[in-house]
Amino acid sequence: ELDTINHPLEADASSQMLMYRYEEVTGSIAETYRHFRTYSSLRDTLWQLEKQQLQNDLTRELKDKEQASEIDLLQQKNHLNNLYLWVTIGFAILALIIIALIYGNYRRSRKNILELKALNDHINQQKKQLELATVELLKSNRDKDRILHIVAHDLRSPINGIIGLSNIMMAQSPSHDQKQLLEMVLNTSQSALVLIGEILELNSVR
Repeated sequence: ELDTINHPLEADASSQMLMYRYEEVTGSIAETYRHFRTYSSLRDTLWQLEKQQLQNDLTRELKDKEQASEIDLLQQKNHLNNLYLWVTIGFAILALIIIALIYGNYRRSRKNILELKALNDHINQQKKQLELATVELLKSNRDKDRILHIVAHDLRSPINGIIGLSNIMMAQSPSHDQKQLLEMVLNTSQSALVLIGEILELNSVR
């Protein structure tokens, strides 16, 4: 039976059990009682040890499950942060394209307006009949400038939202790669705000 013994006390308990059975057969009541009492004490001790081991195993298993749950939660949080990051980058790129198109069109329009003014002066000297047409053209350009001012002003809110969201994500201790991407988004968004400010400033000068 030595191969089946898991704890040294089991050998002592088995020995005491054999002894009290032997003494019981031989008729020695005192020795039988002594060995039986020792055997019972050893079995109680073994039971307490097994109970303690079971509690330790349960505690270890619960701790392992808690750690696994925390890891899963961190992975989900990281996935969500990555999703927010890419959405922010997408909005930033879209906003930059729109701003670039508006700014380019504005510059071309401004240049055209200056050329039209010079041409209008020349035409006014030669043909007064074109004065009404020139007035209508200037009115159309003012409407265009007003619309451009409204559009440029409205673009500030989404870009400020992108900057705010990026700052929130930066405060959440992102990884090195995520931090670089967030810095790129912040720099790009701030550049976009500068461009919008230039557009509004140029429009106000007009």
